[in-house]
Amino acid sequence: MCHATSTVGRRPSAVGLLQAAGVAPDTVHRSVGTRLNMGASQAAERIAWTPYSRKAIAIAEARSEQSGSERIDCDDLLIGLAQVGSGVAADVLAEAGFDPTALDAAPADA
Repeated sequence: MCHATSTVGRRPSAVGLLQAAGVAPDTVHRSVGTRLNMGASQAAERIAWTPYSRKAIAIAEARSEQSGSERIDCDDLLIGLAQVGSGVAADVLAEAGFDPTALDAAPADA
């Protein structure tokens, strides 16, 4: 589970990244909720991995390896989803104003 706070020496959470980018996590949550209906979770069990989801995971995995982590964290996945540039997740994040490239330009301790 992703947490809103981070501790010294740990990377920020997905919520922390959204907040650092000036994006309200609740806005993203509500926007996703309006796009998905109750049947979406049932359908997800039958849907194979899409090219977008595979690309998002590949980006997240590369990002986690680059940081020396042995696992993909929530922040890696959030940035992976945003960098795919297509699909519901990328659309919601872009509409909310999340720009992962702006985070790369910011100092790590900001």
